[in-house]
Amino acid sequence: MKNKTLKRLLTILFGLAFLGSTVVFMIGSLVSGERTSSPSSTPSANVPSAEERLLLQARGYQKVLDREPENLTALSGLVRTRLEMQDLEGAIIPLEKLIELNPQQKELTTLLEAIKQELAQKKQSEQTEENNKN
Repeated sequence: MKNKTLKRLLTILFGLAFLGSTVVFMIGSLVSGERTSSPSSTPSANVPSAEERLLLQARGYQKVLDREPENLTALSGLVRTRLEMQDLEGAIIPLEKLIELNPQQKELTTLLEAIKQELAQKKQSEQTEENNKN
């Protein structure tokens, strides 16, 4: 039952993150299209890949958090970005801070538990594979 709830929660979270990043990308494309006179004037070498875009987003959120450690928007953005990057371990610390600042949001606690459970399962399966090789 917990595994099913975890899958649902992660599916919803990743779906929302995907939709949000898609909307941001589309709006950014429209805005940058308005600034340039023709689409051929923008070199394609300057367009970051999805992975680079996520890394830039994570760095941006981290810079904000360096200045404002309790910024809820930056904390939730960093968690979402790291989850999109599939960096579960990297999402734990900002998620814990977000829970500390927002204890009434029980879904954050559920998400943290799900992430920790997923990491434990991954570690256990890696150990099992390693033991099977020996």
